[in-house]
Amino acid sequence: MKFLSLLSFLLLACCGVACQGLPGPKIPAGFTLITKANAQGRPEYRHEKTGIIFVSIPGGSCTVGSPESEAGRDADERMHSVTLTPFLIAKYEVSQAEWEKVMGTNPSDLVKDPEMPVHFVTWNDCMKFAEKSGLSLPTAAQWEYACQGGPNDPTKSGATVEEMGWISTNSEGRLHRRGEKGPNGYGLHDMYGNAFERCKDTYDAAFYDRPESSGVNPECKTPTGQGERRGGDCRHTVKFARSANRGGCAVDDPAHVIATLRPAVSL
Repeated sequence: MKFLSLLSFLLLACCGVACQGLPGPKIPAGFTLITKANAQGRPEYRHEKTGIIFVSIPGGSCTVGSPESEAGRDADERMHSVTLTPFLIAKYEVSQAEWEKVMGTNPSDLVKDPEMPVHFVTWNDCMKFAEKSGLSLPTAAQWEYACQGGPNDPTKSGATVEEMGWISTNSEGRLHRRGEKGPNGYGLHDMYGNAFERCKDTYDAAFYDRPESSGVNPECKTPTGQGERRGGDCRHTVKFARSANRGGCAVDDPAHVIATLRPAVSL
């Protein structure tokens, strides 16, 4: 049985329900329109300071977390509803060249390549990158919502996780250049696998059990000393690439997993 059947059930539960559209967002200064509609119908913008390309994600309401029947499900994935206002999120994981342009250094250790994702960056490092660039990290809710890809995501018409991203079964255990796999339903690449992605939230396994995890624009701020990471990497199985999978690393630990970042901007 393909892993897709389980993933599709999750994605349909989370985002197959038509999202309640919110008013069109106002794009902040410092972004230049590239296209009014990418192949998936979403506007794209270039951040002038960093050169990073962003995709506009519509606001709406959906369900995050996973059903109890999901293979690989963990206890911290309780299904619940969230509502998100529109936001921008990077089309790709941040490259080593983009990181070095902002930070002046390149901490990547597995492979040096300007078009490879920057990696072995801590949650603290990513927060500093966000501050220096004038961007932010996505909240875990924004990340999961974006990963689901909306109603036209390829996983809903038969694409598997391995077709969408690099995980342990197809990556040969190594990082790959950004964008080698096809985009999701919003036009975002490498949401599954390749490198874990840091989120703005701190990681608290019990957060989904509390009321503040629901509602509008939820964000975990519990001072746990861990930052949340999402999406799996090239050395982990499909369990970790699922959109609902959660986990954390110490905020100053660069190498617990192969981790990168995908900036976001709330609108």
